[in-house]
Amino acid sequence: MVAITQVLKLQNRLITKNYESMVQNINRTSAMRHEWKNNLIAMELMYKQGKTEELGKYMKKINNQLSALPASHYSENFTINAIVQNSAERARRHNINFRANIYVPKELNISDMDLCSLIINMLDNSIDACNNMPENIKRFIEFNAIMKNDFLNISCKNSYCGAVLVSSSESNVFETTKINKENHGFGLRQMNMIVKKYGSLLDISYGNGVFKIQTSLKNSSPT
Repeated sequence: MVAITQVLKLQNRLITKNYESMVQNINRTSAMRHEWKNNLIAMELMYKQGKTEELGKYMKKINNQLSALPASHYSENFTINAIVQNSAERARRHNINFRANIYVPKELNISDMDLCSLIINMLDNSIDACNNMPENIKRFIEFNAIMKNDFLNISCKNSYCGAVLVSSSESNVFETTKINKENHGFGLRQMNMIVKKYGSLLDISYGNGVFKIQTSLKNSSPT
C-alpha cells in the first residue's frame, strides 16, 4: 500500500510538470498566431505595391506554417484546452485520428489539478492503447466534455486490439500490459480516486475493438 501511495505521489508531480509544459506550449502558439496577424499587414502592403510574385511566395510560406500547427482552440476553459491540444498533437504525430467535442464554460468549480490529472490519464491511456495497435489498422480517439445540468460529462473512446486485463482483486481496475508493471497501471486507480471525490464513478466498457471510459462530475468543490 505504501509503495502504491508513493508511486501515485510521484505521478502527481509528473502530471504537474506535464501541465506546466502544456501551458508554455499554448502560450508559444498564441504568440506565433499573433505574429502571423502582423504578417497579414506585410502581405497587404505587397499587394498594394503590386509585388505579386513576392506575395505569392510569402503566402505559400505562411500556409505551410499554418498547416503544420495543431488546433489551438477546443474550449474556453484553459485547462481542458491545453490538455486536449497537447494530446491532439501527440496523436497526430502517431497517425491517430483524434476528434474532440467540448462544450464547457470558461470557469469551473472543479479543481484544475483534479481535472488535469483525470483527463491526462484518460487521454494518455487512449494514446498508449492506439500505439500498441498495428499501423495498418485504423486507430482513433474520440474525447467529449460537455456541461449539462451542472454536471461535467466526460467520455473518451478509443480503438484497441488484444486482450484487456482486468484486475482480479479490485473492481474497475485494469492491469497494465506494459512490461514494467511495477511502474505502470496506476492511471485508472488515480482516476477512480478523483471521481470518488466528486461522488461519482468511472463507467468502463469495451468490446469489438473499442474501449470507452466515461464519468459525470458535479460542478462543485469536493466535500
